Amino acid sequence: MTRLLLASVPSITVIVLCTLLLTGCSSLLIHDDDNIAVVAGKVAVRTVNCALTIFGFCMSEWWFMQDAYNSTLVWYGNGDINGDNYKCQQEASSSSSGATGYIHMPVGANVMSIPMDSGGGRQINQQLYHSCMRARGYTLHDGYELNRWRENQANVSVSTTQSEQDANAQFNRGAMYHLGQGVTQDYAQARQWYEKAVAQGNANAQANLGTLYLNGQGVPQDYAQARQWYEKAAAQGNANAQANLGTLYLNGQGVPQDYALARQWYAKAIAQGNADAQFYLGWMYAYGQGIPQDLVQAYLWLSVAAAQNNKVAAQERDKIVIKMTPAQLADAQRLTQQCQARQFKAC
Repeated sequence: MTRLLLASVPSITVIVLCTLLLTGCSSLLIHDDDNIAVVAGKVAVRTVNCALTIFGFCMSEWWFMQDAYNSTLVWYGNGDINGDNYKCQQEASSSSSGATGYIHMPVGANVMSIPMDSGGGRQINQQLYHSCMRARGYTLHDGYELNRWRENQANVSVSTTQSEQDANAQFNRGAMYHLGQGVTQDYAQARQWYEKAVAQGNANAQANLGTLYLNGQGVPQDYAQARQWYEKAAAQGNANAQANLGTLYLNGQGVPQDYALARQWYAKAIAQGNADAQFYLGWMYAYGQGIPQDLVQAYLWLSVAAAQNNKVAAQERDKIVIKMTPAQLADAQRLTQQCQARQFKAC
């Protein structure tokens, strides 16, 4: 586990300064040779006053540093945290005077967080910076939250870094285990993190949990459960869930086979540019599955899916090209260009 936090240099500086002041004051009083016999009492009073003054100064600085620590931004997570921090700062950089938040200045293996009005460093948009760091799997705590987090996590593995209250972070952690990115692939762990996120209504986690049930990864294969989670996510506008629902109806998995419903769900996902939905609709047209065979429409949808790096779509498109007349091919290419220009709407 790695973390970013406020450097402790200011605290050390305060301690050294207090020590020097106290030593200097004591030395000044000891070397005061003004008629020592007469002013002995005054010296004692001055010593006490000096010590109390310095003590008060040091205590005020100590409380100030404690408060600064408690308001420090601390990121916890796995991976190249300094590299990710730099990349997120670059993405969130702004020359606008309206940008708000903190300046994050690398200090060795840590990051010093300084309020914007203190000057120095690069001004960044805090919201964009936070979104970028969370997307990379990191969790943010301030000093107070960090202490509570440590107490709650005392008996938990140090690799468990996601906030129980952050559905996006929980989803990200689940996705890391699901795909084996930065951690050993573990479908059971993925399911546990997705379940934490879906408890807070996270649509991405609902969709991915449905995929675990669809493929029997970390759970017994259960098409009905997959459909339920896809429906929850699709109701929130999740394009992947909409496309996967279409495929369930296309194949009759967990639901009665229904080509009309498959097309409806594909249309919803296509409106958001989903390449899987584009591919399957093109496949239906290519082979006349539930709809009359139409090579022009098949070419159209397979082409726009291939343009989004769907390699299977490109292969299927090449198969039907040899079956098309020159007029059909020209018409299909024209429609493809128009569809892409309209961002896949009203195609």
